[in-house]
Amino acid sequence: MAKRSDLHKLALLVLAPLSVAACQRQEAGSDPAPQPAPTPPPATTTLPTALSRTDLVAALATAASTHAAGGTPDGAALAGRSFALKLPFGCTGPAGATGPDGLAAWRWSDDGRSQTLSLVPADWTAGGPAGSAGDPPWDRVDGYWISRPWLATGGCPPVAAPVPPSDGPDGQPPAALPASPLTDGLAVIHPEGGSRLGRRADNAYRHVLRGPEGRAPAAPARGYRLVLEGRVTTFPDGRPVRCSAPGPDARPTCIAAVSLDIVAFETADGVRLGEWRADQGRSL
Repeated sequence: MAKRSDLHKLALLVLAPLSVAACQRQEAGSDPAPQPAPTPPPATTTLPTALSRTDLVAALATAASTHAAGGTPDGAALAGRSFALKLPFGCTGPAGATGPDGLAAWRWSDDGRSQTLSLVPADWTAGGPAGSAGDPPWDRVDGYWISRPWLATGGCPPVAAPVPPSDGPDGQPPAALPASPLTDGLAVIHPEGGSRLGRRADNAYRHVLRGPEGRAPAAPARGYRLVLEGRVTTFPDGRPVRCSAPGPDARPTCIAAVSLDIVAFETADGVRLGEWRADQGRSL
């Protein structure tokens, strides 16, 4: 006959697994412990990219269409945007003795041993395409034209071979076609009473290019490029673009107000030749 202590031990052995199972069922049925909310990733700010030649020309074309339709160009999306333009020049060779201000050009020296690359801003202080009635007095307004605005690229167009004289009337070469009117530009406003520190006397940019050992530099096969980098600002009326036209059948001339950080000349391959920077204390 089993002793009472042995029976007690046997009962404990039988009941122990049942107690463990009951505890496991209770834990499985209980609510899970709250988990901390995942930390969201830090917000990233995407800055708008710099306006390219294509972007700026497209914006000015839209402004011209709005003006021609009787509206007022807004261009608010341009204000404060940075831009980087590459404007080809000298595509057909050196310029003549004179040329329109606001366009870059290159010319041979009198002795033919050097080239001078130059840019003289147009003076729009007394009005011009950037002026409007009611504007405050300006110390100076420098104008820069965007040549060939119908081209989206920043290079020279292909140059056709010259026409032989026999192909013209009476054995003379045909007359050159007139250049298209300048319709797209940039205006840098220097307010009256503003700082004149570092400003050049004639506001012109010039770089002399010489060949090795005193030899004449080679004429560029694809011209040079003018580089303009800066930021779109606004005119006194708060708008970044102004347009004007002499009549309904003329393409409007549209000008964007800007500040310049860099003015430079470079080769068609992007080799920098001469540079002026606002952060070096040189007024642009």
